[in-house]
Amino acid sequence: MIPEYEKLIAKYPALKKARKEGVDVYMLLDNLKRTPAERIRRHQIALNTFRKFHKAAVKQ
Repeated sequence: MIPEYEKLIAKYPALKKARKEGVDVYMLLDNLKRTPAERIRRHQIALNTFRKFHKAAVKQ
């Protein structure tokens, strides 16, 4: 556990609730450390990968 994240989770009820509902709060907080450009770049990579898998699944 990362102490700084645990402090934030303890401070904000919404983060506690999100964790209880299954959100990976650590991943969310790590992502927010990235620049918007880096988040968009990583999202585009994930989207492209999804599209490739989806296209392959539809062909079968």
